[in-house]
Amino acid sequence: MSGSGAGEVRPLARPELSLVEAHINLDWAESGKHRARLDRQDQGEVLYFIAWRGATPSGHLLLEWGGADDEPISSRLLDCPNLEDLFVMPEFRSRGIGSMLLGAAITAAREAGYTQLGLGVAVDNPGAMRLYERKGFQDSGIGEYTTGGSYLDREGTVQTWQEICTYRIRLLSCAQPA
Repeated sequence: MSGSGAGEVRPLARPELSLVEAHINLDWAESGKHRARLDRQDQGEVLYFIAWRGATPSGHLLLEWGGADDEPISSRLLDCPNLEDLFVMPEFRSRGIGSMLLGAAITAAREAGYTQLGLGVAVDNPGAMRLYERKGFQDSGIGEYTTGGSYLDREGTVQTWQEICTYRIRLLSCAQPA
């Protein structure tokens, strides 16, 4: 979908699934994540973008057409697809891959006819905040909100996580570059 010297970004294709599972496997708590996202993509609910450096998957980003699940976002921002889980493998960071993933998602949302695109970012992640600001995402005005979840750790114990976030919006226009 997009390409440069840094690599290429495109939605995951079923024949690529095992390669992605083998290379982007740091998230052991959700080992079926890639397959579940590909299934959702097949249903038309999401686009699951994978960044490639040659034949090696180097990162991912999920574009959810139905918007954010977290409140107060879901009830206040209608018709606003949501970006989730921007991740670049540590050995590929600071090479423009995050920007490429965001650019591919922005282009896809614009081409699908949406006028805005949103994402949540943890307030204690200034690096991500700077990247999103460079890509045109601005504070939505909703304020801080708390999100969280749980997972089974390697020993089978339930662990919970929580973070304070702000929601960022990018208005999409034909003239604005991705």
